[in-house]
Amino acid sequence: MILIGSNTKSAQAMPPKGPERDPEDPNRDEPEDDVKEEHWVWKPDVQYTFLPEAPGPEPGTTPEPPSSLLGEEMAVAPTPIEEMNETMDPRELIVQSLYMAMPLRISYITLDGTYESERTVRPDYVYYAGTNRHILVAWDELRNDWRAFAVDNISQAKLLEA
Repeated sequence: MILIGSNTKSAQAMPPKGPERDPEDPNRDEPEDDVKEEHWVWKPDVQYTFLPEAPGPEPGTTPEPPSSLLGEEMAVAPTPIEEMNETMDPRELIVQSLYMAMPLRISYITLDGTYESERTVRPDYVYYAGTNRHILVAWDELRNDWRAFAVDNISQAKLLEA
């Protein structure tokens, strides 16, 4: 049962508080030794209303979901990383990866354009190599070594959870 109480004599129903402390007392911030926990006590001057409990499943049975959820899939909001992966281009994701110190999954096309590989990298920095060419220096987890990647040759990028 759920118990809801309302008190018509609120001043009398409140438990008495401890003695007032002197604001000039240097020990006023220390806890009182005689403080007792307040417990809920039935009081005859309080009007109580008892509400029936909501019906539940029988003991030993599995509860069923509400009928409003049956047959419907609940939408799950994308995480901020998923949103970034969907809305940003590879260059922006490289910057985010550097800023957030997160690994990055890239599709990289070799300089001669003959081969594309998938790599998981941990970006360290990007530098300008002249003639509008930027180079990403990152730890390549596939090769287990430092590698340099031309940013223009990164066709896809995806932030990964750290």
